Amino acid sequence: MTSIICAEQGEYAACQCKKHCFQTILDKQHFFSFYRKSEQAGRDRLMEICYPLAHSAGNPRNSEGAFVSLADGSLFFAYSRYSGKHWNDHASADICAIVSKDQGNSWSEPFVLVKNPALNVMSVSFLRLQDGRIALVYLQKSRVPGTDFIDCRPKICFSSDEAQSWSDPIETATCPFLYLVMHNDRLV
Repeated sequence: MTSIICAEQGEYAACQCKKHCFQTILDKQHFFSFYRKSEQAGRDRLMEICYPLAHSAGNPRNSEGAFVSLADGSLFFAYSRYSGKHWNDHASADICAIVSKDQGNSWSEPFVLVKNPALNVMSVSFLRLQDGRIALVYLQKSRVPGTDFIDCRPKICFSSDEAQSWSDPIETATCPFLYLVMHNDRLV
C-alpha cells in the first residue's frame, strides 16, 4: 500500500536526492498520509506529513494510491476513497485524485476520477507508456446477481492529454465471473 515518487526526477527509481520524494503510508487507524524527507523534521523523524488524507464520517477509509508525474511538472495522485459506514475491501469506494503544481507543497481539493459503477473501485496504478500516454489501471468489484460471489477484475483507461480526460474503461480479463487481484502502483 505504499507509493513513492520524486518530485524532481519524476520517478523514484531514478532519484538520488531522496529529499523531494513522497511516500504514502496507511497507519493502523486507516489514516492515509503523504510523507516526504525533511531536514527540519529532526533526527528522530526523517519524514514530515505534507498532506494528510484523513478519514471522517461518511469517508471511513482512504487507501491504495499511486502517483504519476505530468509533463508540466505537476504531481497527480489517485487513491481509493471509501464512502458510507464501512471500510472493508468490499465497501463502497470511488477513485479520487489530487494535484500539486508546486512539488507537493500544496494540493488541490480531491475530485472523483473514477466513479463507482458497481460495488467499488480500488487499487489504482499509473503507468507512463512509451508513446507518452498515461495508463490508469484499477480493480472493479461487482456482486454477481443472485449469488454471494463478488467479481473482481482489472480495468484500464488511457489519457493522451496529461490526465485532463480519460478513455472509457476497457476490461483486461473477459472470462466469466472471477476474482483477480493486483497490488496498487505495481505496473511494470
